[in-house]
This record gives sequence, C-alpha cells and structure tokens, in this order.
Amino acid sequence: MMRHPASPNDIQIDRIHSGAVCEEMGDRLLVALGPQSIELPPPLLALIDQLAKVETHESMIRKSGYRFSEKIMLKLERDGDST
Repeated sequence: MMRHPASPNDIQIDRIHSGAVCEEMGDRLLVALGPQSIELPPPLLALIDQLAKVETHESMIRKSGYRFSEKIMLKLERDGDST
C-alpha cells in the first residue's frame, strides 16, 4: 500500500480522540438536521433487518462448527426475501 507523505500541517490523533471527534460531529449534525434526520427510509430499514437475520444465522452456524457455505447463503437469501 502506498502511503502519502504527511504535510507539515497534519495533526495525528489516536483512536480514542478520533472516535470522540466523530461522535461530536454526529451530535452536531443531529442538532443541525433536526429530528426528521433520525427516521430511516423503509427500504434501508428492510436491508438492516435482512442483514441482522443473516448475521444471526451466520453466528449460529459458526457456533455449531459448520462452515458457512454458498448453499447456506443462498438459502438465507431465499428465506429473507419471503418475509
């Protein structure tokens, strides 16, 4: 991977401070955009729900010792489309 040289004005911050900056930016955006920005569109909510189902099934499969195969993935996609 090619690294870009740091410019003289670059400020390096650690992971903790980076997270705090991101959280503060999110809080300020929430205030600036108002409460309507919290509501997600229905298609996005459906995708989030489908992802949660796949992650739950994948976790159960890993805990049981089986490999997560393409056949299982296809079944999960088929089952997810029927809800």
